Amino acid sequence: MADPATGNVPITVDFESSWGVAKVTPAGRKLSVIECSLMPNRGFQDNPSLRAGWNPAQPFPGAAKPGGTIRLVPNVHSASFFQKLLTGNLVKTGAADPWLATSKLGSTMPKSAIVEFPVTVAGVTKYWRATGVRVQNWTIPIAHEGALIVDIGVGAKNVKLETSAYDASPDDWSAATQIDQTKLQSGFVKIGGSTVGYLRGGSLTGDTRLQDDFRAGVDGRGSLVPMVHNLGGSLDLALDSAAALTYVTDGGVVDVELKWLVETDRYWRVKYHVILEPSGPPVKDGLINVPVNIRGFEDTGTGTAVEFETSVGTDPDVEYA
Repeated sequence: MADPATGNVPITVDFESSWGVAKVTPAGRKLSVIECSLMPNRGFQDNPSLRAGWNPAQPFPGAAKPGGTIRLVPNVHSASFFQKLLTGNLVKTGAADPWLATSKLGSTMPKSAIVEFPVTVAGVTKYWRATGVRVQNWTIPIAHEGALIVDIGVGAKNVKLETSAYDASPDDWSAATQIDQTKLQSGFVKIGGSTVGYLRGGSLTGDTRLQDDFRAGVDGRGSLVPMVHNLGGSLDLALDSAAALTYVTDGGVVDVELKWLVETDRYWRVKYHVILEPSGPPVKDGLINVPVNIRGFEDTGTGTAVEFETSVGTDPDVEYA
């Protein structure tokens, strides 16, 4: 028996030309992750016998539904990459130093990607390559201590073991990772643009509700089509007045805005336009402190409920092509 397989920390990512179709010229980016659990999952079904019964002793493979989780500490490169992968758009504003790369959930079809990571078995390196990758869900924790760690659940068309790398010399984004600086800089609750409280903890979640469609896939899924986004999470927030508590309790729409420092003078900001549902008593530690659950709400002005913004040092149109 050979030695157990060991993998390397960095993974390689790239956008596809269309769902499940790679670019003619690869443009891989190597970035560090804590975990990448993409696997060629395929459920098994009981086998029908000639007598029209089911024979659980002889199962057969069901439909291929590969997927998994990518857990990472975002830097300015990877944050914008996943923004574009999730939303399908990345709009640059501002001066060249820094560029502000903004993404919003909306009607734009999300991008798809190739994700690859190497494994070495008995001294031979091979590559697990996932194609047709789209974001299934995400979790963004809120904590004042420690680095930001984001979980991004993904689905894929297929995952195969390849003998050669997708891109032999990808751009190295892993060198830009500064884990000790990816810390929460601010977290506010706003009503009409005015701050009425701050966040003490919690998490933001989202589900793109990807669905398999009925197009036949030659190898793997036929496609992955997003449905209506489902927003959620729970927060522990401190409000500055009884009026703000009344507004939140009555179902008023608020903006939850968080900002993380990911490199010197570079940041990642997330804004949720939501309704908050109180789930506990209003007073704690001498503060109007309310635990709440998040309910998504579409902003009629922008047509979205979630907005991401990254302050980057390179032209997003070039860096994330």
